[in-house]
Parts: sequence; structure tokens; C-alpha cells
Amino acid sequence: MTAVALTCHPATPCNGIDRFDVGIHWITATELSLHYTIDGDVNRLRLPNPGPARRSDRLWESTCLEVFLRAPGSNDYCEFNFAPSAAWAAYVFKAYRDGMMPMAADHPPQLTVRSTRSRFELDALLSGFTESLRIGECGRLSVGIAAVIEEQGGARSYWALRHPSAHPDFHHPESFVLTLGFGESPSVSDLGSHH
Repeated sequence: MTAVALTCHPATPCNGIDRFDVGIHWITATELSLHYTIDGDVNRLRLPNPGPARRSDRLWESTCLEVFLRAPGSNDYCEFNFAPSAAWAAYVFKAYRDGMMPMAADHPPQLTVRSTRSRFELDALLSGFTESLRIGECGRLSVGIAAVIEEQGGARSYWALRHPSAHPDFHHPESFVLTLGFGESPSVSDLGSHH
């Protein structure tokens, strides 16, 4: 599993997190696994208690872990949101922030949440999205990984592999910096252009 580090947008500092890593890998040509790990003072973060998995909108208004998937060269992409409560959402877009529609829920994400005072972990297993993106047999994806973290006082910070704009924007085309092909070594494009 490839692990990558998320960084906090400079306009939205966060004091409760020491490190934020995400592991990602293909399990099969149609199943993708993500493992989010937050190390720090977890008690400072607003994390709702785990509950039954259910589809829910507007999860990004509080703590929400996210992944964006796109077939290389395509304008279409999908967005998955995962809340610490095990609520989730999935959307498809025709282009940058355009044509947003709920993704068919034939295969809802499978979420597992674990939390201690110093570590929060969320595992997500995704399947059934490859047809929406018309991904070929190579299973190659351009990936953006991100998160909204709400602290107990209500402040929110925005985390991603890359922050290409002055304001947090997880949908930005330059946020899709991880290339992941089934059976191939993943690669991350140059991350030196943080703003």
C-alpha cells in the first residue's frame, strides 16, 4: 500500500494534528482501499461517534475525509466523502465542479473507524465506481486525497496532497496528483508547487 502525507492549507492552520497519512491501493481491478491515519491530540477534533453506515449529503460541513478519482485525460470525476460517524456520500461530475449528480449506490463504501486519544483511523473499501469513470482494463486513475477537519471550537482546516490555489479547493484539476494503476507502482507528481 502506498502511503502519502496530507498537508494543511496555509490559510487554515490546525493545532490538533501532528501527522496525517493516507494509504491507498487496488485490491482488485475494481476495488480500491484507502486507509486514513491522523496522529495528534484526537480529543481536540470534532469526531461524531460511529453509527450505522448511511448515505448523507453535506458531510464536508464538518470533519470529512475525501477522495477524488478521475480517469487520466478525462474531465469526468467522482468524489467520495467519509465521515467519522460512518456516514458517506458519492458524487459524479462532468467537469470541474460541473454537473454534480449522486453516484448510484449499488456498491456503498464499506467503512471501518477506530479512534484513541492519539490516533484516528478510517478504512474505506470502494467498489462499483470504475464503470462510472469508464476506466479501462489498466485500472489507471488520477487521484486527489483531501480532508476537512473540524476542531472542538468549530474551526475548520483543509488538508490535501496539493493546494494549487490561494483558497482550499479540492476539486481543482491540479489536485489530482497521485497516479494509481492496477498492478503498477503508484507515483505522485511533483508536490513542490504548494501555494
